[in-house]
Amino acid sequence: METDIHALAYSPVSPQLDNSDQWQESESGEIEEDLSLFERYIQRVVIKKDISYVTRGRFANPDTEPQEWLETVCTTNYDSNQSDFLDASRDLARELNSQIHPRANRGILFTIQATVSGDPILDDEEHEIVSLLKLDLVEEQRIQLSDDRGLEELDLEDIFPEPSELQKGLIYPIVKSKGYRLPGDVKFYQDGAVSDYFHDFLECNVEEGSLEQAKNVFEVVSEIKKEYTGQSADGEDTNRFRELREESDAGIVGIDDVTDVATEIVGREVTKEEIADRLDVDNPDTLAIDTENLPSTVKYEVDKEISVKFPSTAEDRVHKEEGQEEVEIRITGSDLDTKILDS
Repeated sequence: METDIHALAYSPVSPQLDNSDQWQESESGEIEEDLSLFERYIQRVVIKKDISYVTRGRFANPDTEPQEWLETVCTTNYDSNQSDFLDASRDLARELNSQIHPRANRGILFTIQATVSGDPILDDEEHEIVSLLKLDLVEEQRIQLSDDRGLEELDLEDIFPEPSELQKGLIYPIVKSKGYRLPGDVKFYQDGAVSDYFHDFLECNVEEGSLEQAKNVFEVVSEIKKEYTGQSADGEDTNRFRELREESDAGIVGIDDVTDVATEIVGREVTKEEIADRLDVDNPDTLAIDTENLPSTVKYEVDKEISVKFPSTAEDRVHKEEGQEEVEIRITGSDLDTKILDS
């Protein structure tokens, strides 16, 4: 994947920092300092697969200020109109700073204009994007990166985390890659845990990645089936769910296809409004699942005490019977090992 940084601006963000004290520095992509570390950050966000801490946002309303700021940073020529680029970058940093969680780590927000292209991006085009990266720094590193020292004076590899340790980043607009193909406005990447403030400052409604959404949708379908028939979804139902891959348009499944399968599994009509309500989703038409990222593990839990976990490919060997007073699970196999676990 090729990444070309055109310009960047950076400002401190902290729960203890007043916006009036928030300094800003900027650099053209033509500086002598090697910016490959930032290129790798951007690449990580662009190509990161559709997993639980990757989310996508849609702007709650058209033409919001945050969207205009992102669009300005994305499209403004830094060399000929530096003030517009800096003003929009500063507005983004101040808005994040005003909404940052009181227990969030202090750090530096980088606003970067770049072009990305090449494998694993799905098309052969160059994409103009803006990437926002919140980099957490320890105190001595923050002192090095102050308002009177540029990046050229610093050893970036020493003071910034490795790309694998990136905690928060986003790109606008979304660039579809082999690992991430869902529609939306902004792709958010947060390592370990999702912080709402990182979505809220852009006024985005957030939708889960398709793996989490597929799991949650299937759990809802299983709940509805049990209410209607007394039986929760089983291996045959998960197999039917996975058949969506062959029925989908380029592997992306929308809510209408989901409700068709849900209706078959439950045995009565299941509406998109019913699924959205149980998922606490305002607009059911935004539900989408990438069938390249469907759940591969099934877990039965009996009385919240006994767990039976197995790969979905082995579903035909696990048989479940549910009655009013009992649950029976039979596993067909030819070999058995016994292990005593520490905890």
